[in-house]
Amino acid sequence: MNTPDKQLHQSFEIILAEVPNSLSSYVEFVRRVHGMNPRMNAHGVNTLAPLINNAYSLLVQALAKGHHHELASTFITTCEQNGYEIEVTAKAYVLAAQGEIDQAVELVQKYRHESDSDDTNRECYSNKVIADLYRFVGKADEAIAFEIRYRIVTAESLLSEIDEEREYVKSDPNDSCVLSNFAMVLSNSADPKHLCEGIEFANRALESEPDNFFAWLTLCDIHSKLGNTHETIRVLEAALRLKDNEPEYDEIHSDNCIELAELYSKTRNHTRAVKTFKTLLRHDPGNSEIQKILESFESCSDQSSN
Repeated sequence: MNTPDKQLHQSFEIILAEVPNSLSSYVEFVRRVHGMNPRMNAHGVNTLAPLINNAYSLLVQALAKGHHHELASTFITTCEQNGYEIEVTAKAYVLAAQGEIDQAVELVQKYRHESDSDDTNRECYSNKVIADLYRFVGKADEAIAFEIRYRIVTAESLLSEIDEEREYVKSDPNDSCVLSNFAMVLSNSADPKHLCEGIEFANRALESEPDNFFAWLTLCDIHSKLGNTHETIRVLEAALRLKDNEPEYDEIHSDNCIELAELYSKTRNHTRAVKTFKTLLRHDPGNSEIQKILESFESCSDQSSN
């Protein structure tokens, strides 16, 4: 008789054998998460369970988006038979990939109405997921309709959140975390006035705490939204210097390195782009995707020097 561990490992092997390399990284990530030692709390509950459920759900969604819905459906069954819960969004993508878009939308809407309270976050999330599902199956008009709903609810929610966070700043105007959090909230706005205010508060946070990594990232995000490419590069370089002495790159750091390299390329600084990708590859030598991107950038660099 197969144990839960053996059943899941067999599923990983089947999926790896059938999916393209572009999806193999998802499988490897899930396999690493699956292999983590349980962390039990005082009530005997594995505190890693939400992370595991999320990892499995990400794999199911990636399979469905890659049109491997039969594999995804089988993997859902295996997970649920072994006590793991697959998220609604992942299940909806499988239904959409199977041509059952109405059932997919119904599933997400059911999730939206499960909450007894007026849950704005759940409403925003549901509208966004449904818009993405319609876009996935090529129904542009329906996607736009739900995207508009998502944007309206998000804008109303954001204005309320800005007002709330502004009160926190008034009560503690010199706290770096409070200031950077307010800047991050402002950075979610599309209003240039809010974005410029976000720059002000991110800078205030950095005056109070120059090593506030997330204040630097918020500042970078705002400059990027405003189209200030050279200022985005300057700020991102400063943010990444804070991480120079860390032995390993986490996912956020890796993403920032990729963004910086792409910005260098955008400004035709291919040499610095290549150098940044090489630095990233030293910290993650087995990353084949980064290796391919690096080779592409090196080729561009060679052509521009000839």
